[in-house]
Amino acid sequence: MIRSTIVALAVALLLASPTAASASVDVPVSAFGTFLRLDPTDSASLPTRIRLADHGIAPGTLLFMQAIGDSDNGPGGDEFTIQIAIFSSDSVLLDPTLQFRVAGALDCGRRGGTGPTCPSGLTTNLVEDFYVDPDSSVAIVPPGAVYLFVMPAECYFVDNSDPDGDYAIRLTTLGTTDVESSAPAGVALSSPWPNPVANVARLSFRLGSAGAARARVYALDGRTVRTLFDGEAEAGAHDLAWDLRDALGARVSAGVYFVRLDAAGETLRRRVIVTR
Repeated sequence: MIRSTIVALAVALLLASPTAASASVDVPVSAFGTFLRLDPTDSASLPTRIRLADHGIAPGTLLFMQAIGDSDNGPGGDEFTIQIAIFSSDSVLLDPTLQFRVAGALDCGRRGGTGPTCPSGLTTNLVEDFYVDPDSSVAIVPPGAVYLFVMPAECYFVDNSDPDGDYAIRLTTLGTTDVESSAPAGVALSSPWPNPVANVARLSFRLGSAGAARARVYALDGRTVRTLFDGEAEAGAHDLAWDLRDALGARVSAGVYFVRLDAAGETLRRRVIVTR
Protein backbone atom coordinates (compact mmCIF):
# COMPACT_ATOMS: atom_id res chain seq x y z
CA MET A 1 0.00 0.00 0.00
CA ILE A 2 2.80 2.43 0.93
CA ARG A 3 4.72 1.59 -2.22
CA SER A 4 1.69 2.08 -4.47
CA THR A 5 0.97 5.45 -2.84
CA ILE A 6 4.53 6.68 -3.36
CA VAL A 7 4.61 5.48 -6.98
CA ALA A 8 1.23 7.09 -7.69
CA LEU A 9 2.46 10.39 -6.29
CA ALA A 10 5.66 10.09 -8.28
CA VAL A 11 3.62 9.62 -11.44
CA ALA A 12 1.57 12.70 -10.53
CA LEU A 13 4.78 14.66 -10.20
CA LEU A 14 5.95 13.31 -13.55
CA LEU A 15 2.77 14.45 -15.28
CA ALA A 16 3.21 17.90 -13.78
CA SER A 17 6.79 18.16 -15.03
CA PRO A 18 7.95 19.35 -18.45
CA THR A 19 9.23 15.98 -19.65
CA ALA A 20 7.33 12.72 -19.59
CA ALA A 21 9.88 10.22 -20.85
CA SER A 22 11.19 7.54 -18.49
CA ALA A 23 14.17 5.24 -18.93
CA SER A 24 15.83 2.54 -16.84
CA VAL A 25 19.40 1.33 -16.55
CA ASP A 26 20.90 -1.44 -14.37
CA VAL A 27 24.36 -0.64 -12.98
CA PRO A 28 26.36 -3.45 -11.28
CA VAL A 29 27.20 -2.76 -7.62
CA SER A 30 30.39 -4.04 -6.04
CA ALA A 31 29.86 -6.21 -2.95
CA PHE A 32 33.33 -5.25 -1.70
CA GLY A 33 33.28 -1.45 -1.84
CA THR A 34 32.33 1.24 0.66
CA PHE A 35 32.30 5.03 1.02
CA LEU A 36 31.92 4.72 4.80
CA ARG A 37 34.67 4.63 7.41
CA LEU A 38 36.48 1.29 7.29
CA ASP A 39 37.16 -0.85 10.35
CA PRO A 40 40.90 -1.23 11.13
CA THR A 41 40.55 -5.03 10.84
CA ASP A 42 38.76 -4.85 7.48
CA SER A 43 39.72 -4.21 3.86
CA ALA A 44 37.51 -2.95 1.06
CA SER A 45 37.63 -1.60 -2.46
CA LEU A 46 36.14 1.66 -3.68
CA PRO A 47 32.34 1.75 -3.91
CA THR A 48 30.45 1.77 -7.18
CA ARG A 49 30.67 5.30 -8.56
CA ILE A 50 28.04 6.29 -11.10
CA ARG A 51 28.53 9.42 -13.18
CA LEU A 52 24.95 10.62 -13.48
CA ALA A 53 25.37 12.39 -16.82
CA ASP A 54 26.43 9.09 -18.43
CA HIS A 55 22.82 7.95 -17.98
CA GLY A 56 21.11 11.22 -18.81
CA ILE A 57 20.48 12.03 -15.13
CA ALA A 58 20.81 15.66 -14.05
CA PRO A 59 19.98 17.70 -10.94
CA GLY A 60 16.21 17.97 -10.67
CA THR A 61 15.60 14.48 -12.07
CA LEU A 62 12.94 12.50 -10.21
CA LEU A 63 14.82 9.23 -9.80
CA PHE A 64 13.30 5.85 -8.91
CA MET A 65 16.00 3.53 -7.48
CA GLN A 66 15.80 -0.21 -6.80
CA ALA A 67 18.32 -2.67 -5.35
CA ILE A 68 18.31 -5.85 -7.44
CA GLY A 69 20.05 -9.19 -7.04
CA ASP A 70 21.88 -10.13 -3.84
CA SER A 71 25.27 -10.77 -2.28
CA ASP A 72 26.43 -12.51 0.88
CA ASN A 73 28.88 -11.72 3.66
CA GLY A 74 30.91 -14.86 3.99
CA PRO A 75 30.47 -18.60 4.62
CA GLY A 76 27.30 -19.15 6.59
CA GLY A 77 26.54 -15.44 6.41
CA ASP A 78 23.35 -13.65 5.51
CA GLU A 79 22.34 -12.64 2.02
CA PHE A 80 21.73 -8.94 1.61
CA THR A 81 20.00 -6.87 -1.05
CA ILE A 82 19.56 -3.44 0.51
CA GLN A 83 22.08 -0.82 -0.55
CA ILE A 84 23.35 2.51 0.76
CA ALA A 85 23.80 5.42 -1.63
CA ILE A 86 24.90 9.04 -1.53
CA PHE A 87 24.90 11.87 -4.08
CA SER A 88 28.08 13.89 -4.47
CA SER A 89 29.36 16.88 -6.40
CA ASP A 90 32.86 15.38 -6.40
CA SER A 91 34.39 12.02 -7.31
CA VAL A 92 36.90 12.24 -4.44
CA LEU A 93 36.77 9.90 -1.45
CA LEU A 94 38.93 10.77 1.54
CA ASP A 95 41.00 8.43 3.72
CA PRO A 96 39.11 5.25 4.80
CA THR A 97 39.92 5.95 8.46
CA LEU A 98 37.76 9.11 8.39
CA GLN A 99 34.05 9.14 9.17
CA PHE A 100 33.24 11.81 6.56
CA ARG A 101 34.90 10.42 3.45
CA VAL A 102 32.63 11.77 0.68
CA ALA A 103 34.17 15.15 -0.12
CA GLY A 104 31.17 16.47 -2.07
CA ALA A 105 28.31 14.79 -0.18
CA LEU A 106 24.85 16.24 -0.96
CA ASP A 107 21.55 15.90 0.85
CA CYS A 108 18.61 14.62 -1.23
CA GLY A 109 16.11 14.53 1.63
CA ARG A 110 16.30 10.78 2.29
CA ARG A 111 18.01 9.15 5.28
CA GLY A 112 19.92 5.93 5.90
CA GLY A 113 21.13 5.69 9.48
CA THR A 114 24.17 3.45 8.98
CA GLY A 115 25.48 1.47 11.93
CA PRO A 116 29.00 1.15 13.36
CA THR A 117 31.89 -0.75 11.80
CA CYS A 118 32.43 -4.44 12.56
CA PRO A 119 33.93 -5.51 14.89
CA SER A 120 35.40 -2.31 16.38
CA GLY A 121 32.16 -0.34 16.55
CA LEU A 122 33.40 2.92 15.03
CA THR A 123 30.78 5.48 14.00
CA THR A 124 30.06 5.59 10.26
CA ASN A 125 26.79 7.47 9.86
CA LEU A 126 26.59 10.29 7.31
CA VAL A 127 23.69 12.76 7.25
CA GLU A 128 23.49 12.65 3.46
CA ASP A 129 23.44 8.89 2.77
CA PHE A 130 20.25 6.87 2.33
CA TYR A 131 18.94 3.34 1.83
CA VAL A 132 17.95 1.82 -1.51
CA ASP A 133 15.71 -1.22 -1.14
CA PRO A 134 14.26 -3.77 -3.61
CA ASP A 135 10.85 -2.11 -3.66
CA SER A 136 11.08 1.62 -4.15
CA SER A 137 13.32 4.54 -3.27
CA VAL A 138 12.34 7.83 -4.90
CA ALA A 139 14.50 10.94 -4.69
CA ILE A 140 14.99 14.21 -6.49
CA VAL A 141 18.62 14.52 -7.60
CA PRO A 142 19.93 17.51 -5.59
CA PRO A 143 21.52 20.68 -6.99
CA GLY A 144 25.18 20.21 -7.90
CA ALA A 145 25.02 16.39 -8.00
CA VAL A 146 27.46 14.81 -10.46
CA TYR A 147 27.97 11.34 -8.97
CA LEU A 148 26.01 8.67 -7.13
CA PHE A 149 28.05 6.35 -4.89
CA VAL A 150 26.45 2.97 -4.10
CA MET A 151 27.50 0.18 -1.72
CA PRO A 152 25.94 -2.82 0.07
CA ALA A 153 24.27 -2.12 3.41
CA GLU A 154 27.05 -3.94 5.25
CA CYS A 155 29.57 -3.25 8.04
CA TYR A 156 32.39 -5.69 7.10
CA PHE A 157 33.62 -6.17 3.55
CA VAL A 158 36.65 -8.46 3.33
CA ASP A 159 34.51 -11.64 3.23
CA ASN A 160 31.75 -10.37 0.93
CA SER A 161 30.99 -12.08 -2.36
CA ASP A 162 28.55 -11.92 -5.26
CA PRO A 163 28.57 -15.48 -6.63
CA ASP A 164 25.72 -14.87 -9.08
CA GLY A 165 27.05 -11.55 -10.33
CA ASP A 166 23.55 -10.10 -10.16
CA TYR A 167 23.94 -7.40 -7.51
CA ALA A 168 23.01 -4.06 -9.12
CA ILE A 169 21.05 -0.85 -8.78
CA ARG A 170 18.23 -0.04 -11.21
CA LEU A 171 17.86 3.66 -11.97
CA THR A 172 14.64 4.84 -13.59
CA THR A 173 14.19 8.48 -14.56
CA LEU A 174 10.56 9.49 -14.07
CA GLY A 175 10.82 13.11 -15.17
CA THR A 176 12.29 16.44 -14.17
CA THR A 177 11.42 19.01 -11.54
CA ASP A 178 12.29 22.64 -11.00
CA VAL A 179 15.41 21.99 -8.89
CA GLU A 180 18.34 24.14 -9.98
CA SER A 181 21.44 22.55 -11.50
CA SER A 182 23.52 24.46 -8.98
CA ALA A 183 22.75 26.63 -5.99
CA PRO A 184 23.30 30.40 -6.27
CA ALA A 185 26.24 31.72 -4.27
CA GLY A 186 25.25 32.85 -0.82
CA VAL A 187 21.74 31.38 -0.83
CA ALA A 188 20.78 27.75 -0.30
CA LEU A 189 17.61 25.77 0.39
CA SER A 190 17.94 22.15 1.50
CA SER A 191 15.86 19.25 0.26
CA PRO A 192 12.92 18.42 2.57
CA TRP A 193 13.30 15.50 4.93
CA PRO A 194 11.67 13.07 4.92
CA ASN A 195 10.35 13.16 1.37
CA PRO A 196 7.73 11.69 0.81
CA VAL A 197 6.41 12.92 4.15
CA ALA A 198 3.44 11.85 6.29
CA ASN A 199 3.82 14.08 9.38
CA VAL A 200 6.37 16.91 9.43
CA ALA A 201 8.67 18.04 6.61
CA ARG A 202 11.90 19.64 7.80
CA LEU A 203 14.31 21.70 5.74
CA SER A 204 16.57 24.72 6.14
CA PHE A 205 17.76 27.74 4.23
CA ARG A 206 21.08 29.55 4.37
CA LEU A 207 22.00 33.16 3.62
CA GLY A 208 25.48 34.44 2.92
CA SER A 209 24.61 37.78 4.49
CA ALA A 210 21.75 39.18 6.57
CA GLY A 211 18.65 40.26 4.70
CA ALA A 212 14.98 39.75 3.99
CA ALA A 213 13.81 36.20 3.29
CA ARG A 214 10.45 34.59 2.66
CA ALA A 215 9.70 30.85 2.57
CA ARG A 216 6.23 29.71 1.53
CA VAL A 217 4.54 26.43 0.65
CA TYR A 218 2.64 26.42 -2.64
CA ALA A 219 0.27 23.96 -4.28
CA LEU A 220 0.81 22.86 -7.88
CA ASP A 221 -1.90 25.26 -9.04
CA GLY A 222 0.05 28.19 -7.57
CA ARG A 223 -2.04 28.71 -4.43
CA THR A 224 -0.17 29.83 -1.33
CA VAL A 225 -0.70 27.10 1.26
CA ARG A 226 1.40 28.28 4.20
CA THR A 227 4.04 30.86 5.06
CA LEU A 228 6.97 29.28 6.92
CA PHE A 229 9.15 32.38 7.25
CA ASP A 230 8.75 36.04 6.29
CA GLY A 231 11.10 38.65 7.69
CA GLU A 232 14.71 39.62 8.29
CA ALA A 233 17.18 36.77 8.70
CA GLU A 234 20.74 36.77 9.95
CA ALA A 235 23.54 35.29 7.85
CA GLY A 236 23.82 31.54 8.29
CA ALA A 237 21.44 28.59 8.48
CA HIS A 238 17.79 28.73 9.54
CA ASP A 239 15.60 25.68 10.20
CA LEU A 240 12.09 25.34 8.79
CA ALA A 241 9.34 22.85 9.58
CA TRP A 242 6.00 22.26 7.87
CA ASP A 243 3.40 20.20 9.75
CA LEU A 244 1.44 19.61 6.52
CA ARG A 245 -1.24 22.09 7.53
CA ASP A 246 -2.47 25.13 5.62
CA ALA A 247 -2.77 28.69 6.91
CA LEU A 248 -6.12 27.86 8.57
CA GLY A 249 -4.71 24.83 10.40
CA ALA A 250 -6.32 22.18 8.21
CA ARG A 251 -4.32 19.15 7.12
CA VAL A 252 -3.52 19.34 3.39
CA SER A 253 -4.46 16.60 0.96
CA ALA A 254 -1.96 14.04 -0.25
CA GLY A 255 -0.16 15.25 -3.35
CA VAL A 256 2.73 17.35 -4.60
CA TYR A 257 3.63 20.76 -3.14
CA PHE A 258 6.72 22.92 -3.26
CA VAL A 259 8.55 25.20 -0.85
CA ARG A 260 9.75 28.45 -2.41
CA LEU A 261 12.47 30.63 -0.90
CA ASP A 262 12.87 34.24 -2.02
CA ALA A 263 16.03 35.89 -0.68
CA ALA A 264 18.87 38.11 -1.91
CA GLY A 265 17.24 38.44 -5.31
CA GLU A 266 17.18 34.66 -5.79
CA THR A 267 14.30 32.19 -5.91
CA LEU A 268 14.82 28.53 -4.95
CA ARG A 269 12.21 25.75 -4.95
CA ARG A 270 12.03 22.26 -3.47
CA ARG A 271 9.33 19.67 -4.14
CA VAL A 272 7.50 17.98 -1.26
CA ILE A 273 5.45 14.81 -1.76
CA VAL A 274 2.75 14.48 0.94
CA THR A 275 1.34 11.04 1.72
CA ARG A 276 -1.52 9.98 3.96
